[in-house]
Amino acid sequence: MTDKELLAMCNDRLILNKDTGDLTWSRSFGRAKGGSVAGSVSFYGYLTVRMDRKLYQASRLVFLIVHGYLPPEVDHMDNNPLNNKPSNLRAATRSENMRNTRSSKNSTSKYLGVHFDKALGRWRSRIYINGKGVHLGCFHDEVDAAKSYDSAAVDAFGEFANLNF
Repeated sequence: MTDKELLAMCNDRLILNKDTGDLTWSRSFGRAKGGSVAGSVSFYGYLTVRMDRKLYQASRLVFLIVHGYLPPEVDHMDNNPLNNKPSNLRAATRSENMRNTRSSKNSTSKYLGVHFDKALGRWRSRIYINGKGVHLGCFHDEVDAAKSYDSAAVDAFGEFANLNF
């Protein structure tokens, strides 16, 4: 289905609240009742909407309705997959979208780009640029390591940098 065809289907079936990013059904479709909230939260934490037996991420539909086209990916600037306000969504490539990620749950640090090196007894700061790791330094203080990462992230990723502070 082309962007134009999907946009026509969205305009026929969905109503977008541009202040909240919420999608509601314009009329009843199968089990969906007109005026009810469209979609449900997926296993991955994204709001998804089913139309014609196909699932669509609500963020992509909101972006399409507002801008009239679908980019390769839609990035949630605040990293909240349920915040589909048009002001929170931006067009991105896969690599740009991956730059705006959170710290791993298994990390030894609460900060992105920082981990504790047991052998040195210090905090190491590292950033990945185009798939290559770049060592930013070793620090006695975890916060200093995080600030080092933030500085490198702004230089490397610009507006797509996900910062600790």
